[in-house]
Amino acid sequence: MPPGSLESFRTMWQALMKKDEQGYYAVHDVTDRNGQIKTCEWHNTPLTKDGKLIGIASFIKDVTSQIEDQETIERQAT
Repeated sequence: MPPGSLESFRTMWQALMKKDEQGYYAVHDVTDRNGQIKTCEWHNTPLTKDGKLIGIASFIKDVTSQIEDQETIERQAT
């Protein structure tokens, strides 16, 4: 895990553990199996039954290329 990411992950999971939390969106850097750092969007929803947390559904999207493309466009525009 890239430096600094652990705390943001901890915050995300703690928010999901709250019963009043309906969902949670976050952007985190992660390290892939090749050791490269990737930026991912996380869309998380707690799954409950009878008011108890039974799991978390997560959709994770790699947005590294989108961010790099946007940075290139901004750099070329100036």
